[in-house]
Amino acid sequence: MTQRFREVTVLQPTWFMHRRVFNKVGGYNADTNSPEDMIFFYRHLELGGSLLKVDDVLLKYRYHENMTSHKISRQTLMRYKAKAFENSVIKYWDTFMIWSCGRDGKLFYKMLSEQNQAKVKGFVDINEKKIGTILVINHVTKQKIPVYHWSECTSPFVAWFFLIYIYM
Repeated sequence: MTQRFREVTVLQPTWFMHRRVFNKVGGYNADTNSPEDMIFFYRHLELGGSLLKVDDVLLKYRYHENMTSHKISRQTLMRYKAKAFENSVIKYWDTFMIWSCGRDGKLFYKMLSEQNQAKVKGFVDINEKKIGTILVINHVTKQKIPVYHWSECTSPFVAWFFLIYIYM
């Protein structure tokens, strides 16, 4: 499940499961301002659930402008992805780097818990004006985070714009 943090991993209407699985996960969050299918998906995986692919076409999915998915903000989706990423990946790392100190890299950093923010040993970027600078994004902890040239990147690192993580 290395792709579970990408944009749309599995379209929710294509799922089918035993009632026992649904109950174990705890059902859906009734809050209509949250991505209840994403929350369910991540919770299922956290509890050790797995996914299987059925090769037969069982459903035709209709994508339209008025669907509920369009009402959930990009930042809300990113917040849930970052939390799931912390719970299933970052908790095993002592340190890591974030690719890009631009909008999305900084937003990803802000969404991390203070404990995981402290694990960030640097940002990596290609912008010569940013390389060599020091960022202070959390003004409570005042953690100073250096910006490195991409050639100085060490593993693991997170490319938040795709939310992939890489060991070199």
